Amino acid sequence: MEIIPMFNHLGHAAQSRGCSGKHVVLDQNSGLEHLFRSHGWEWDIEKDEVLDLLRQIRMELIELCGDGEYFHLGCDEAYMFGTRENASDILCDYLNSIQSELSKVGRRAIIWGDMFLAKSDFENEKYFYQANLKSSEASREALKKLNKKIIIADWQYDIFSGKWKSSAMFKKAGFDVLCCPWDNMENARTAVDCAVDEELFGVIHTTWDTLDNGFRTMVYTGLLMNSEDRNAVIPKEVGFITSSIVRRMMPSRGKYEDAGWREHQI
Repeated sequence: MEIIPMFNHLGHAAQSRGCSGKHVVLDQNSGLEHLFRSHGWEWDIEKDEVLDLLRQIRMELIELCGDGEYFHLGCDEAYMFGTRENASDILCDYLNSIQSELSKVGRRAIIWGDMFLAKSDFENEKYFYQANLKSSEASREALKKLNKKIIIADWQYDIFSGKWKSSAMFKKAGFDVLCCPWDNMENARTAVDCAVDEELFGVIHTTWDTLDNGFRTMVYTGLLMNSEDRNAVIPKEVGFITSSIVRRMMPSRGKYEDAGWREHQI
Protein backbone atom coordinates (compact mmCIF):
# COMPACT_ATOMS: atom_id res chain seq x y z
CA MET A 1 0.00 0.00 0.00
CA GLU A 2 1.04 3.59 -0.58
CA ILE A 3 -0.62 6.88 0.21
CA ILE A 4 -1.07 8.90 -2.99
CA PRO A 5 -1.02 12.65 -2.35
CA MET A 6 -3.78 14.60 -4.08
CA PHE A 7 -4.35 18.32 -4.52
CA ASN A 8 -6.62 20.04 -7.03
CA HIS A 9 -4.52 21.92 -9.60
CA LEU A 10 -7.25 23.55 -11.71
CA GLY A 11 -10.97 23.27 -10.92
CA HIS A 12 -12.19 22.95 -7.32
CA ALA A 13 -9.35 25.37 -6.56
CA ALA A 14 -8.28 25.40 -2.90
CA GLN A 15 -11.11 23.03 -2.00
CA SER A 16 -13.88 25.34 -3.17
CA ARG A 17 -17.32 23.71 -3.22
CA GLY A 18 -20.17 24.97 -5.36
CA CYS A 19 -22.79 23.28 -3.17
CA SER A 20 -21.78 25.00 0.10
CA GLY A 21 -21.04 28.54 -1.04
CA LYS A 22 -17.75 28.34 0.85
CA HIS A 23 -14.17 28.87 -0.34
CA VAL A 24 -11.41 27.70 1.98
CA VAL A 25 -9.07 30.52 0.97
CA LEU A 26 -11.21 33.46 -0.10
CA ASP A 27 -13.63 33.32 2.83
CA GLN A 28 -10.64 33.75 5.12
CA ASN A 29 -8.60 36.19 3.00
CA SER A 30 -10.31 37.93 0.09
CA GLY A 31 -7.03 39.66 -0.74
CA LEU A 32 -5.85 36.46 -2.42
CA GLU A 33 -8.50 36.64 -5.13
CA HIS A 34 -5.80 37.33 -7.74
CA LEU A 35 -4.70 33.67 -7.47
CA PHE A 36 -7.96 32.45 -8.97
CA ARG A 37 -10.19 32.63 -12.03
CA SER A 38 -13.90 31.95 -12.57
CA HIS A 39 -14.97 33.54 -9.27
CA GLY A 40 -12.58 31.35 -7.29
CA TRP A 41 -13.42 28.01 -8.91
CA GLU A 42 -10.17 27.68 -10.90
CA TRP A 43 -6.55 28.41 -10.15
CA ASP A 44 -5.07 31.06 -12.46
CA ILE A 45 -2.46 28.70 -13.88
CA GLU A 46 -0.96 31.39 -16.13
CA LYS A 47 0.52 33.24 -13.14
CA ASP A 48 3.99 32.41 -11.86
CA GLU A 49 2.86 33.06 -8.29
CA VAL A 50 0.25 30.31 -8.59
CA LEU A 51 2.68 27.88 -10.19
CA ASP A 52 5.20 28.47 -7.39
CA LEU A 53 2.52 28.02 -4.71
CA LEU A 54 1.30 24.74 -6.20
CA ARG A 55 4.87 23.51 -6.52
CA GLN A 56 5.43 24.14 -2.80
CA ILE A 57 2.19 22.32 -1.98
CA ARG A 58 3.26 19.29 -4.05
CA MET A 59 6.60 19.07 -2.33
CA GLU A 60 5.03 19.40 1.11
CA LEU A 61 2.47 16.66 0.42
CA ILE A 62 5.11 14.35 -1.05
CA GLU A 63 7.16 14.74 2.11
CA LEU A 64 4.08 14.17 4.27
CA CYS A 65 2.86 11.05 2.44
CA GLY A 66 6.24 9.34 2.12
CA ASP A 67 7.68 7.21 -0.66
CA GLY A 68 5.45 6.57 -3.65
CA GLU A 69 5.14 6.57 -7.42
CA TYR A 70 2.21 8.92 -8.05
CA PHE A 71 0.67 12.34 -7.42
CA HIS A 72 -2.99 13.06 -8.18
CA LEU A 73 -3.38 16.56 -9.63
CA GLY A 74 -7.16 16.58 -9.96
CA CYS A 75 -7.82 19.09 -12.79
CA ASP A 76 -11.50 18.28 -13.31
CA GLU A 77 -14.64 20.35 -13.88
CA ALA A 78 -12.93 23.57 -14.99
CA TYR A 79 -16.05 24.43 -16.97
CA MET A 80 -15.29 28.02 -17.94
CA PHE A 81 -11.65 27.21 -18.65
CA GLY A 82 -12.76 24.53 -21.10
CA THR A 83 -14.62 27.07 -23.27
CA ARG A 84 -11.46 29.07 -24.02
CA GLU A 85 -10.12 28.87 -27.57
CA ASN A 86 -6.64 27.78 -26.49
CA ALA A 87 -7.65 25.78 -23.40
CA SER A 88 -6.13 22.49 -24.54
CA ASP A 89 -2.76 24.06 -25.36
CA ILE A 90 -2.55 25.90 -22.03
CA LEU A 91 -3.57 22.79 -20.08
CA CYS A 92 -1.14 20.47 -21.88
CA ASP A 93 1.80 22.84 -21.43
CA TYR A 94 0.88 23.22 -17.75
CA LEU A 95 0.55 19.50 -17.04
CA ASN A 96 3.58 18.50 -19.11
CA SER A 97 5.67 20.94 -17.10
CA ILE A 98 4.40 19.48 -13.81
CA GLN A 99 5.05 15.92 -15.03
CA SER A 100 8.61 16.94 -15.86
CA GLU A 101 9.05 18.14 -12.27
CA LEU A 102 7.43 15.01 -10.81
CA SER A 103 9.63 12.75 -12.95
CA LYS A 104 12.66 14.15 -11.15
CA VAL A 105 11.32 12.72 -7.89
CA GLY A 106 10.21 9.43 -9.45
CA ARG A 107 6.48 10.12 -9.65
CA ARG A 108 3.78 10.05 -12.31
CA ALA A 109 0.88 12.48 -12.37
CA ILE A 110 -2.71 11.26 -12.26
CA ILE A 111 -5.39 13.58 -13.66
CA TRP A 112 -9.16 13.37 -14.06
CA GLY A 113 -10.03 12.93 -17.72
CA ASP A 114 -13.07 15.16 -18.32
CA MET A 115 -11.03 18.19 -19.41
CA PHE A 116 -9.66 16.15 -22.33
CA LEU A 117 -13.02 14.97 -23.63
CA ALA A 118 -15.50 16.87 -25.81
CA LYS A 119 -19.27 16.53 -25.37
CA SER A 120 -19.68 16.33 -29.15
CA ASP A 121 -17.97 12.91 -29.15
CA PHE A 122 -20.68 11.43 -26.93
CA GLU A 123 -23.89 13.03 -28.21
CA ASN A 124 -25.40 9.75 -29.44
CA GLU A 125 -24.38 7.59 -26.51
CA LYS A 126 -26.94 5.87 -24.30
CA TYR A 127 -25.41 7.24 -21.10
CA PHE A 128 -24.20 10.68 -20.06
CA TYR A 129 -20.42 11.21 -20.31
CA GLN A 130 -18.44 13.76 -18.33
CA ALA A 131 -16.71 15.87 -21.00
CA ASN A 132 -15.76 19.53 -20.57
CA LEU A 133 -13.51 20.48 -23.48
CA LYS A 134 -14.86 22.74 -26.21
CA SER A 135 -14.52 20.59 -29.34
CA SER A 136 -13.60 17.17 -30.71
CA GLU A 137 -10.64 18.72 -32.53
CA ALA A 138 -9.33 20.24 -29.31
CA SER A 139 -9.69 16.86 -27.60
CA ARG A 140 -7.72 15.03 -30.30
CA GLU A 141 -4.95 17.61 -30.33
CA ALA A 142 -4.70 17.63 -26.53
CA LEU A 143 -4.41 13.83 -26.34
CA LYS A 144 -1.57 13.97 -28.87
CA LYS A 145 0.28 16.70 -26.99
CA LEU A 146 -0.17 15.49 -23.40
CA ASN A 147 2.80 13.60 -21.90
CA LYS A 148 2.06 9.86 -22.00
CA LYS A 149 3.61 9.38 -18.56
CA ILE A 150 0.50 11.04 -17.16
CA ILE A 151 -2.17 8.59 -16.00
CA ILE A 152 -5.74 9.48 -16.89
CA ALA A 153 -8.42 8.75 -14.29
CA ASP A 154 -11.61 8.49 -16.31
CA TRP A 155 -14.44 9.37 -13.92
CA GLN A 156 -17.80 8.40 -15.35
CA TYR A 157 -20.61 8.05 -12.82
CA ASP A 158 -23.56 7.45 -15.14
CA ILE A 159 -22.55 4.41 -17.20
CA PHE A 160 -24.62 1.44 -16.01
CA SER A 161 -24.03 -1.13 -18.76
CA GLY A 162 -21.57 -1.84 -21.57
CA LYS A 163 -18.09 -0.51 -22.18
CA TRP A 164 -16.73 2.91 -21.33
CA LYS A 165 -16.13 4.65 -24.67
CA SER A 166 -14.09 7.38 -23.00
CA SER A 167 -11.62 4.91 -21.48
CA ALA A 168 -11.18 3.24 -24.86
CA MET A 169 -10.38 6.65 -26.38
CA PHE A 170 -7.73 7.37 -23.75
CA LYS A 171 -6.14 3.94 -24.15
CA LYS A 172 -6.07 4.27 -27.93
CA ALA A 173 -4.30 7.62 -27.49
CA GLY A 174 -1.51 5.85 -25.57
CA PHE A 175 -2.36 6.51 -21.92
CA ASP A 176 -2.55 4.31 -18.85
CA VAL A 177 -6.19 4.57 -17.80
CA LEU A 178 -8.02 4.20 -14.48
CA CYS A 179 -11.80 3.74 -14.49
CA CYS A 180 -13.45 5.73 -11.69
CA PRO A 181 -17.00 4.93 -10.50
CA TRP A 182 -18.84 6.50 -7.58
CA ASP A 183 -21.89 5.50 -5.52
CA ASN A 184 -23.91 3.21 -7.82
CA MET A 185 -23.18 -0.52 -7.83
CA GLU A 186 -24.07 -0.95 -11.50
CA ASN A 187 -21.67 1.87 -12.33
CA ALA A 188 -18.97 0.22 -10.20
CA ARG A 189 -19.53 -3.08 -12.00
CA THR A 190 -19.10 -1.57 -15.47
CA ALA A 191 -15.95 0.24 -14.30
CA VAL A 192 -14.37 -2.97 -13.05
CA ASP A 193 -15.46 -4.93 -16.13
CA CYS A 194 -13.94 -2.28 -18.37
CA ALA A 195 -10.68 -2.03 -16.42
CA VAL A 196 -10.16 -5.79 -16.19
CA ASP A 197 -11.47 -6.93 -19.57
CA GLU A 198 -9.75 -4.14 -21.51
CA GLU A 199 -6.52 -4.54 -19.45
CA LEU A 200 -6.47 -0.95 -18.26
CA PHE A 201 -4.30 0.42 -15.43
CA GLY A 202 -6.85 -0.12 -12.67
CA VAL A 203 -9.74 1.45 -10.78
CA ILE A 204 -10.17 4.39 -8.41
CA HIS A 205 -13.40 4.17 -6.44
CA THR A 206 -14.32 7.72 -5.52
CA THR A 207 -16.25 8.51 -2.33
CA TRP A 208 -16.26 12.32 -1.89
CA ASP A 209 -18.80 13.51 0.69
CA THR A 210 -20.94 10.37 0.47
CA LEU A 211 -18.75 7.78 2.20
CA ASP A 212 -21.37 7.07 4.84
CA ASN A 213 -23.90 6.21 2.15
CA GLY A 214 -21.52 4.72 -0.41
CA PHE A 215 -19.41 2.54 1.85
CA ARG A 216 -20.99 -0.65 0.50
CA THR A 217 -20.32 0.34 -3.09
CA MET A 218 -16.66 0.98 -2.30
CA VAL A 219 -16.36 -2.50 -0.77
CA TYR A 220 -18.23 -3.95 -3.76
CA THR A 221 -15.65 -2.45 -6.11
CA GLY A 222 -12.83 -3.97 -4.06
CA LEU A 223 -14.47 -7.39 -4.01
CA LEU A 224 -14.97 -7.30 -7.78
CA MET A 225 -11.37 -6.31 -8.41
CA ASN A 226 -10.07 -9.16 -6.26
CA SER A 227 -12.47 -11.89 -7.39
CA GLU A 228 -11.67 -14.58 -9.95
CA ASP A 229 -15.41 -14.86 -10.61
CA ARG A 230 -17.03 -11.41 -10.64
CA ASN A 231 -20.48 -12.99 -11.13
CA ALA A 232 -20.13 -14.57 -7.69
CA VAL A 233 -20.08 -11.14 -6.03
CA ILE A 234 -23.76 -10.41 -5.29
CA PRO A 235 -24.54 -6.69 -4.76
CA LYS A 236 -27.33 -7.34 -2.23
CA GLU A 237 -24.95 -9.33 -0.02
CA VAL A 238 -22.22 -6.70 0.07
CA GLY A 239 -23.86 -4.57 2.79
CA PHE A 240 -23.96 -7.53 5.16
CA ILE A 241 -20.40 -8.53 4.27
CA THR A 242 -19.26 -4.96 4.91
CA SER A 243 -21.00 -4.62 8.27
CA SER A 244 -19.47 -7.94 9.33
CA ILE A 245 -16.00 -6.62 8.48
CA VAL A 246 -16.69 -3.39 10.40
CA ARG A 247 -17.80 -5.35 13.49
CA ARG A 248 -14.46 -7.15 13.53
CA MET A 249 -12.24 -4.19 12.67
CA MET A 250 -14.05 -1.49 14.68
CA PRO A 251 -16.27 -3.19 17.26
CA SER A 252 -18.94 -1.02 18.87
CA ARG A 253 -18.30 -2.71 22.27
CA GLY A 254 -22.00 -2.65 23.03
CA LYS A 255 -22.58 1.00 22.10
CA TYR A 256 -25.13 0.90 19.28
CA GLU A 257 -24.42 4.48 18.16
CA ASP A 258 -20.82 3.49 17.35
CA ALA A 259 -21.82 0.53 15.18
CA GLY A 260 -21.73 0.51 11.38
CA TRP A 261 -20.64 3.47 9.30
CA ARG A 262 -23.51 5.89 9.95
CA GLU A 263 -24.36 7.53 13.25
CA HIS A 264 -28.10 6.99 12.88
CA GLN A 265 -30.09 4.03 11.57
CA ILE A 266 -32.58 6.35 9.84
